[in-house]
Amino acid sequence: MGRCYRLCIPLRQFWGFTDRYSWVPGVFEGEGAANLLDEDYGVKPAFRAVQKALSGHARTKSATR
Repeated sequence: MGRCYRLCIPLRQFWGFTDRYSWVPGVFEGEGAANLLDEDYGVKPAFRAVQKALSGHARTKSATR
């Protein structure tokens, strides 16, 4: 996992984990909340993408070389 983690996700920064208290809609009008879980802690597509990348199933061109 360590090797894929470094290659597949060059930036690993999360601003929170739930949309309940997201600052994004209040600052960027018309934009949705930008976290991995919705207001009720439900999984959003971004959560699954991060999960897949960290589990080693996602590969980028640099990771397959």
